[in-house]
Amino acid sequence: MLIPAAVARCLDALEQAGFEAYCVGGCVRDRLLEKEPHDFDLCASATPEEMKTIFHDRDLVLAGKTCRYMAWREDAPRLKKLLHSEGDEYCAAVDQFKQAQVLYIDDLFKTGRESGGRFQRPTVADINLAYEILNYRADRPKLQTILSSECLLEQLIEIDEAIGGRIAELSAPYVFSISPDRTKNYRLRGMGTL
Repeated sequence: MLIPAAVARCLDALEQAGFEAYCVGGCVRDRLLEKEPHDFDLCASATPEEMKTIFHDRDLVLAGKTCRYMAWREDAPRLKKLLHSEGDEYCAAVDQFKQAQVLYIDDLFKTGRESGGRFQRPTVADINLAYEILNYRADRPKLQTILSSECLLEQLIEIDEAIGGRIAELSAPYVFSISPDRTKNYRLRGMGTL
């Protein structure tokens, strides 16, 4: 299997340190189906502590960290409903997202489109919820946050400068902005003319 140079270096480093290491998961499936893999998952006989030693000079997301997936369009409305409930239900629910070692927020501020095709502006409640979660996490550097959004960074700043500024500050070298272009939508590949 042909693998990217960066993945090969990781496998080599693990093997040179005396551990077994393999490519696993979707990359193997994709190669068997003669497709180009989108990512490479590795499995190794090294413990998380041993991997930290081997890769001390790199940032890694290691197995064993608590990870939480937040589907914005489903989870934000549920959390906003709990905000007005009795007891600590809201705090318990939002803390799962605030305190996860790794949080992936998918489709931040995805609100649909107005009749003219423009994005609908998120509500004040949406903005407050995002600020509560992101500000908590920004003040705790060991918590890792990954987010995707149909909004470009400039649009996030326009929606709320504090949230957009936090995102820009914390992710500066890792921000990827992809302008809207249906030919780049992998879900639409093979669908013919759009």
